[in-house]
Amino acid sequence: MAISTLLMLIFLPFVLSAFTENVCFPGPVEDVSCIQKASNGKFCYYPTYPGTDVSCTQYPQFSSVMAAHLAQGHSIAYYGPDNVFIGDASWPYPPDAGIIYLCGSGTINGAYLSFCSRPIGDNVIDSGEYCIVGLPMKHVDDGCYDPSLAIVNASATPSLVNGITQAPSATAHGPVTTVTVTAQSSSRKASSPGTILIIGILIFVYHAALV
Repeated sequence: MAISTLLMLIFLPFVLSAFTENVCFPGPVEDVSCIQKASNGKFCYYPTYPGTDVSCTQYPQFSSVMAAHLAQGHSIAYYGPDNVFIGDASWPYPPDAGIIYLCGSGTINGAYLSFCSRPIGDNVIDSGEYCIVGLPMKHVDDGCYDPSLAIVNASATPSLVNGITQAPSATAHGPVTTVTVTAQSSSRKASSPGTILIIGILIFVYHAALV
């Protein structure tokens, strides 16, 4: 009994894990994005180009789950049919899963891409119907990327995704735009002529009072 229990504990992490190896979307090499293990030991999503859309126009059935995904902190996450979070990248995909959504979010060259699709098993990204937007999550708790990075190639104004205000989207493969932030100087501007005149009058009155 002790030996069998020990073996179960040894192999448990490999059994209870949806992503145990690097997985990529099928397609042309230049467009393949992947879920793979990062240097921090977490499985993260790595897009190859930034997203361009700000809503699930082509497949609106993913709009609600996309909004739920962008509002929470796991860059790779599974959701139930009611769009409630049920697990991160380590969630084991059951054989009788029913309606399950897989969403991922990542960054590329300072811009963002987030997707939601229907998974079909562990270590698999389905290339069927899916929604892709160029929006970051509100916060990222697994350290996979920084959602507050300056967005280059920004072309869209802040948009609403199912009631959630998001950052601008990015233009895929567009020219890189340098984002310059000018800090406001802490020094005061030069005094106006009116201020100088008032100071002069006060000095004159002061000297007149001394005479």
